[in-house]
Amino acid sequence: PDTVEVTSLVTVEPPSSTTTSPPPGPSTTPSPCGGGTPSPASTVEGSFLLSYDLVDWNATAEELEKLKATGTAAIQNSLALLIGHSVMGQDIHVNYTPVEAAFLQTKESNLSIAVKVVFTFPCPQDITPELLSQAVAQITEAELTTAMDDVFITAGIDANVLNLKVSIITSTWFYGTPTTTTTTTTSTTTTLPFTIEDVHPCASFEDFMPQAKMSEYGWCEYDASTANVSELACLDAGCQSYDAGDGPPYCYCDTEVKCAALGLTWMYHTCEREMSAYMHGEYPALIESARNQGTCSGLETSWHQNIEQVLEWPARMCCRSWPKKLCDVNAELATPCKDPADFMPDNILDQGFSTTCKEALMNWWEEYTLLENASKTGCDGLQTSWGEKLVDFVVYPAQHCCRSKVATLCEPDLKPMTPCKDESDFQPEKLLHEWCEVSSNATDCGAGCQDNGGHCHCGTATSCEAAGGKWITNTCGAEFLDSRDRVLIKALNEAANGTSCNDLDVHGASLTDSISWSAQTCCSSWPGSICNKDAKRMTPCKSSSDFNPDKVMWAYCDFYSNGATMPNASTCQAQNGCRGDEHWCDCSDQSSCEAVGGTWQSHTCQKEIDQWSPEQHEVLQAAEADGTCSGHLLHGHTKLEDLTQWPAQTCCSSYPQTLCFPNVEEMTPCTHKADFLATKTVHSWCDLYPAPSEAVCVAQNCTYHNEWYCECNSEASCVGAGGRFQSTNCTSETSWWSPEVHKALKEAMDKGTCADIQAGWGSLEQTIQYPGGMCCNSGKTMCEDFAAR
Repeated sequence: PDTVEVTSLVTVEPPSSTTTSPPPGPSTTPSPCGGGTPSPASTVEGSFLLSYDLVDWNATAEELEKLKATGTAAIQNSLALLIGHSVMGQDIHVNYTPVEAAFLQTKESNLSIAVKVVFTFPCPQDITPELLSQAVAQITEAELTTAMDDVFITAGIDANVLNLKVSIITSTWFYGTPTTTTTTTTSTTTTLPFTIEDVHPCASFEDFMPQAKMSEYGWCEYDASTANVSELACLDAGCQSYDAGDGPPYCYCDTEVKCAALGLTWMYHTCEREMSAYMHGEYPALIESARNQGTCSGLETSWHQNIEQVLEWPARMCCRSWPKKLCDVNAELATPCKDPADFMPDNILDQGFSTTCKEALMNWWEEYTLLENASKTGCDGLQTSWGEKLVDFVVYPAQHCCRSKVATLCEPDLKPMTPCKDESDFQPEKLLHEWCEVSSNATDCGAGCQDNGGHCHCGTATSCEAAGGKWITNTCGAEFLDSRDRVLIKALNEAANGTSCNDLDVHGASLTDSISWSAQTCCSSWPGSICNKDAKRMTPCKSSSDFNPDKVMWAYCDFYSNGATMPNASTCQAQNGCRGDEHWCDCSDQSSCEAVGGTWQSHTCQKEIDQWSPEQHEVLQAAEADGTCSGHLLHGHTKLEDLTQWPAQTCCSSYPQTLCFPNVEEMTPCTHKADFLATKTVHSWCDLYPAPSEAVCVAQNCTYHNEWYCECNSEASCVGAGGRFQSTNCTSETSWWSPEVHKALKEAMDKGTCADIQAGWGSLEQTIQYPGGMCCNSGKTMCEDFAAR
């Protein structure tokens, strides 16, 4: 519609402030209109919300004119058909008031027009106005929508494109006849005997905000008779111009900027506009009754519309102190939090729409009612219409809107928990997970990323971003303090209250197993955790001071990790310290490795024990407490002596003394320690691959065997041929002996014989045969010396 028609009612007398019935006439029961008993003229009034869409309809000017001409007729004829009782379409008077589309539809909709339709018609003879009002109230939204669609289709307008929607049908009746004036939407005035102060929805009129917006959606106020906007100016501003026939064109602007460019005013549906619609019919009397009673309980229209539900939305938008309102002046805000003081109204709940927590509550309808009910009676048995339990629904908003994050209205006693033995032990900023989110249809993963069957796997933030992905990090704090995993949080709370972690199930695993990996990163005193507060980090050494955490146990040059590249044969072989061919490259130190594009990977003693499971630490702690490893097995079968030997060889400064052999004495294969030749070379070789040509091999005084083998017996000839000279001595060879070998040697020394003495997997005599006598100045091992006596 181009204009809005406003109906002024001429009433017989104002409605009483204490009744919800129409004002009394000659009879307390409504008489048939035009019946035998004289009665005032009666008018039936109804309203509904109508929305329709012009966005996807590329209508011609002729089609728009047809829509304008057909629209009111469609409403009149559809209502007459559905009401019946001899009501004629031409007797139904239709008025339009713009309203905001956001209230009617979800935010995914893309509506152009939303109006409130108010219609009136005189009561026909021999029909009571009450019966007609009921007939209107019984019309369903679907029936009216279908009937209007049929009229449009008959007129040649595609109703499907219009996306016509009807909602919230109301009806009433009154004594009197309507008189009509035509004006623009900015000058809506009535002769009703009520004011905004009479019908506002707030606890007090001072609390009412007349200029508050019912929504952020607005429209450009345009009066074709006064705007004086030409069709060209309208189009130049980016607006749409519609031919109005003999009159000036109609200009439609969909944004405030376009509207202002034409010197027009952008309008919003304010609270004052909204409440003006409640100044007629039954509403004023009902609202006054609610104000006098101090409650809306039991008050409803003659068509059974609850007045509290009617006023709830305007109360949310228009009352400063909502949820305090006319219907409940003492209402307290219902939140998803454990108590009102825990709520943070200005926090952002929805980042996409910048919605605050308070705004979210105001926008919730069904959800807020559930929160109100739960605040009074608890959450048991409450769920949303889509089947989600309230106890689950409140988890997400509580995380963003409640100071305690974990505790909610439904579970007020839950506390944020960590996997650590106490709060001070938790490291919230420690990085727990990191990964790359990259489109599955990426065509080129780029350098530093690997194509895993159409999916890019990137190991660094730089390579991820270069591939068009987003590098995601997750800290210990985010994993636990912001966790939405209620099963885990509840299990941690129960563990804190004394329940054994082994008896708590977390998604099919014990709590002990569930937190094992994360506790290792997040807890500074790991393996101490909420599941084992007395656990301590063990080493393979006889004491923690004996442990060398930075000692490298093993290292290698990695050409397959993220960011590394395999060099070609010439590049690899040209680098000092590297060797290889077209398929592999091996470098002996970090600098040479990195020089050819590899990544140097080193495994330190600290990394080694960090990889031990809580069970390994636990069994070693028990052995330490007992003073012996005897009888202690890992997983029921692995001896602790075997578990600790290999890391102890490199990581314990007093090796062969270890946790399991704290008092063993270091021995040599010789009868007398002074007889031991510590630096004597036991074995040497030339690491030469690929083999050089025969000419190069011979030139370096080496023996050429074939294209794969060039034998060089001195360090100078080996290096000259391009190889690496390797050697071991008596100390390095005996350093691999287990503590049991040293213990067996001490036993043999004390007994003066090696007979019947075992050392590890065999007899002592066999075990020390290599390197044997070559490392003793006498040329004999202890066992050989004792046997010769």
